[in-house]
Amino acid sequence: MIKNKRQKLLAFLLTIVFVITSVIPIPIMAATRFSDLDGNPYKVVAEEWIDKGYIKGYPDNTFKPNNSITRAEFMSLVNKAMGLDGIKEISFSDVLEENWFYKDVQKAYNHGYMNGTDNMILPDKYISRQEFAVVLARLGILDTTEDNVILNELIDIEQISTWSRGAISATLRQNLFEGFVKDEFKATENVSRIEVVVVLNKLIESLLVKIDDEEVAQGPITVTKKSSSSSHRRNSNIQVTNIAVTNSASTVFVSGTSQMSAAVAPTNATNKDVTWSVVTLNNGTATIDVNGLLTATGVGTVTVKATNTASGVTGTTVVTIIQKSSEKAITSFGIKTPAAVGVINETEKTIRVVVPRGTNSSELVATFTSSAASTVAIGETSQVSETTVNNFKDPVDYIVTAQDYTTQKYTVTVIVSSANTGIIDWAINKANEVKKDILISVDGKDVLTTRKWVTQEVNDALELAISEALATKSTVENDEEVWAVMRKLGESREIYVRHINIGKKADKSWLIKAIAAATVIFTEEARRVLDASNDKTALNGAWVAYDEEVKEYAQAIEVAEGINNNESVNQNTVYKAIGDLVRATNRLGYAKGLFDTTLDTLDTARTNIETVIANATTLKTDEVAKVGGVDKKEQRDLAGAWEIYNPLVSEYVIALDKAIKDYTPEKKAEQINEIRVELESAMSTLNTAKGIYDQAVETLKSARENLENVIDNASTAQKAAANIIEM
Repeated sequence: MIKNKRQKLLAFLLTIVFVITSVIPIPIMAATRFSDLDGNPYKVVAEEWIDKGYIKGYPDNTFKPNNSITRAEFMSLVNKAMGLDGIKEISFSDVLEENWFYKDVQKAYNHGYMNGTDNMILPDKYISRQEFAVVLARLGILDTTEDNVILNELIDIEQISTWSRGAISATLRQNLFEGFVKDEFKATENVSRIEVVVVLNKLIESLLVKIDDEEVAQGPITVTKKSSSSSHRRNSNIQVTNIAVTNSASTVFVSGTSQMSAAVAPTNATNKDVTWSVVTLNNGTATIDVNGLLTATGVGTVTVKATNTASGVTGTTVVTIIQKSSEKAITSFGIKTPAAVGVINETEKTIRVVVPRGTNSSELVATFTSSAASTVAIGETSQVSETTVNNFKDPVDYIVTAQDYTTQKYTVTVIVSSANTGIIDWAINKANEVKKDILISVDGKDVLTTRKWVTQEVNDALELAISEALATKSTVENDEEVWAVMRKLGESREIYVRHINIGKKADKSWLIKAIAAATVIFTEEARRVLDASNDKTALNGAWVAYDEEVKEYAQAIEVAEGINNNESVNQNTVYKAIGDLVRATNRLGYAKGLFDTTLDTLDTARTNIETVIANATTLKTDEVAKVGGVDKKEQRDLAGAWEIYNPLVSEYVIALDKAIKDYTPEKKAEQINEIRVELESAMSTLNTAKGIYDQAVETLKSARENLENVIDNASTAQKAAANIIEM
């Protein structure tokens, strides 16, 4: 079993070195020394892998040894290394079908080395050291049959998850993490780029494997295992049904190489041998040896085919061949602090930079850009834009190296200006102040009269002058040149000022506000006129007058709206329209006051007469009932009082009925008041008679009571006299 695992390990390691760079997203660049590997104990190993093309660095001349690898990147690496093709449906919530790693997750899930948790696979999470060890164990790369006693040597054993202890024990027994692990394994920390390189390098160097008497050496090789007979074999001729072809690089420079790998399925096929061939797709040309090492010879695209010698089944992959760039130009150059822009003379390959007076040119940082894929150096020192400090007291030669290793020299001269360039900044600020709040227009018809404008041509001329002043500021060397810049910018500023014009479009903002306010007033007063229309006769002409005023007000609003909608009117017309609308509003206000007074007088008259009629009706009801309840005897006893009061009640009833009949909606306030006064007079007369009549009734009542008392007393006396007589 250990032998089988060692064979799997060898296959994994010999393949992984060619696919690692296709999984970790690092740019292609020529092998070189990297600044961040200096002092790193694994610098030699890293540079050896770089020289072999197994892994590459970054454009800024760094290797980034401590960068981590995500779970998605790691799954892609393992799938390609092991030739795992089978997939299984997945439903992880954090994996979408459009993700680049979707198929890799399906393969990992199918082969059981990545299962996820809580319905998530966590593709963007970095893979930890213990997860790396467990994946190797699940794939049969590590021997986990021994106990975990070796873990007792670690002080952080309690932090190691139970599920990873067997795999971690196996890595410790093989000293795979030596140099990275001492007293602590730090199982939850992320695997770094340098760890991947070192661990895999150790595995390759520690294994000198013999498979059925055929020795396998280090490096990119192909192993063909001899078949052996076995009494336990159930199928003596298992055919290859599928071949998955992978490469160490899908894009290769001319004269560069890419190692092909062929993973056959099923893995227990009787004859796994393959032959390699290359087919031109798009002018590309390449050769390939028996071990699958492709050498690019012509720019274009080629298809690499692996054919099983027994079944004829094929597998393919596409490789793009490109030419290394010969571009080697400095495309921009300047000084970071103080900020200064350089002037590049491409013909003479020189760069001239003027820095402000007082600048220490012995310690300056340059900002620059160069051709794609090129590197920049001064002597043997690599240059990093906005980072590297250099002495520019004397001219400095920058060497630009193209991708094809051809070079170009640029001589940079930094001149410390003796001029006071601060005054140029002052002039530029003044020029910008002139432009403040000035609009751009063709003829000013779209600019309000309250604003100013210039043509695009005039504006562009000043903008150009400002730009030229800014550019020249960084190149002037003396005060004479400074004043030349000042004069030119000042002339441009004066021309700009002379061409500033007042806008021709009337400002209608206050007219719009006046129309809006007038519309609100009109709406309210038109409603009031309509509500009072039933009383227009009673209002005695006031309603007609106000109705006419409201209509005139509507016409004034209409005139103002017409002016507002007319784009060609001038500002004076707008001002006049505002004044006319204000005056119309004042007239309406005066008419409204008269109308409201008349309306209030009418409402008061109506309220008063309705109150009087109500009181008079109550009086009528009481008094009619009173006189109607007097019988004939009572009438005789009251003598003249009843004869006087009864006709007065009848007259009062007639007066009340007449008032009710005369009080109609069309009656004016004066007429209503006359009706009220007449009715109040009748009420007053009746109330006076009522007082006399009520007094007569009370007098009669009192006389009757006195008489009854006398009679009662006489009767009592009579009875008393009779009693005396009888005695």
